[in-house]
Amino acid sequence: MTDATNDTAAPPPAPPSHVVRAAGGGDVEAARALLQRFFDEEGFDVSPLRVGTALASMLEGSDAAIFVAWREGEAVGVATVAVVMSLEYGRVAEIGDVFVPAEHRSHGIAGDLLETAAQWAAQRGCGAINVVVTPGGDQAHELTAFYRRRGFENTHRTLLERKLT
Repeated sequence: MTDATNDTAAPPPAPPSHVVRAAGGGDVEAARALLQRFFDEEGFDVSPLRVGTALASMLEGSDAAIFVAWREGEAVGVATVAVVMSLEYGRVAEIGDVFVPAEHRSHGIAGDLLETAAQWAAQRGCGAINVVVTPGGDQAHELTAFYRRRGFENTHRTLLERKLT
């Protein structure tokens, strides 16, 4: 007779954990590379120079942040967030970008990036945090459902854009 505890296979090992931190110093190049990969994969026409310039500008101010997720010394995700003023809510944060490469998805990284951004926004007195979902992003990655599972609601507002430069 065998011991029942020895008859069961051990559960598969959990994937290595990750840590999310605000970008600074050496994180900036990792954030830039991840964001450029995101823009390239999703078909956005954003030059590497533009990405680098925008990241530098975000880091100079106090109303924007870049968060990078790391696992075993490798950057595995990035999120950007910025604060604007609104008469309706006062200070409002907007998630600009969230990207986790396909090979690192389904480990909670994007959710942790979002939660870190939301905590950062709350600490700065924001009354809400918004995210824009493009039709292509929603079709390819079911982003509306992803964000709804994390407490975001569809306000049925339409974002219109007018380029200035």
